[in-house]
Amino acid sequence: MKRIGLTGIALALLMFGNSAAVFAQGNKDHEKHDKQEKGDKKDKGEKKNDDAAAQEQARQQALQAQQALQAQQAQQALQAQQAQQQALQAQQAQQQALQAQQAQQRANQQQQAAQQPRQGRQRAQQGAVNQQQQIEQQRQQQLAAQRQQELARQQQQQVIAAEQQQAIQYQSALNQQLRLVQQQNAQLQQQNRRSQYQFQQQYAQELQQQQSRIQNERNYAYDRDPYYRTTSTYRYTVNGSTRRTNRYGADVLRQAINYGYEQGYRAGEADRLDHWGYKCSESFAYRDANYGYRGRYVSQSDYNYYFRQGFRRGYEDSYYRRAKYGRRSNGRTTIFSVTLSGILNLRVIR
Repeated sequence: MKRIGLTGIALALLMFGNSAAVFAQGNKDHEKHDKQEKGDKKDKGEKKNDDAAAQEQARQQALQAQQALQAQQAQQALQAQQAQQQALQAQQAQQQALQAQQAQQRANQQQQAAQQPRQGRQRAQQGAVNQQQQIEQQRQQQLAAQRQQELARQQQQQVIAAEQQQAIQYQSALNQQLRLVQQQNAQLQQQNRRSQYQFQQQYAQELQQQQSRIQNERNYAYDRDPYYRTTSTYRYTVNGSTRRTNRYGADVLRQAINYGYEQGYRAGEADRLDHWGYKCSESFAYRDANYGYRGRYVSQSDYNYYFRQGFRRGYEDSYYRRAKYGRRSNGRTTIFSVTLSGILNLRVIR
């Protein structure tokens, strides 16, 4: 259409008698316009090419990203497969180990079952040996116990024999002491010591009663007395020599101190009432020191020693009217327990 328009324009110019210069100018303008139109088409073509290249690049990048993702997924799948294979291998190894252990246990059981008859014979033989050894050990223990019992019985018989001899000697000593007390009483009457004479008469009566009790105990059942079956549990010292005794002997020694304090208190009171001088050791009761003794459990000399210990303290308290070692209350004379313990000084045998 554009070419038709130009042809029309040219014809018109020819018709109207336009000059050639005008036509030439128009032709130049037409050429210029064509060039511009071709440039625009070229620019549009290049732009289209650029857009296509960009789209192709984007498609390539998307394709690469998809391929990378697929590769990553494939790698993960491969790793998961490898992990599964490793777990399967570990499970198989564990099962194999368990089977091997079970096989070993069965082998051990079979071996033990095969050895049981031999082990049973060995155990039976060892059991018989052990039983024989136990029987022999029990027999030896019984023999040792019998020897110990026999030794204890012999020692007991020796102690009993010594006690019987001691009782006989004590009875003879009492007969002599009763004769001496009668002589002492006559002397007290001459000295007009009435209070001391009364005290000594009472003391002599007690000695006579003790003599009667000892005569009545000629057939004393020593073998039934628990003293002779009880081991020594205490130590005490008399004049530097150590003695041993049990609780029955300890009670007799305490009794000696108590009786000594009581009789000493009465003797001291009698000398004070008679206006006599302090003559503790001259008292017949002090020299005799057998008051309350029955001839058993402890020696006569030990009993005499502790009796005199109590006597001196009782005499001193009464003569000087004080309560240093004991006291009198309601007509009864008692030594303090701390004084008694200090005199006796029993020590437990460890």
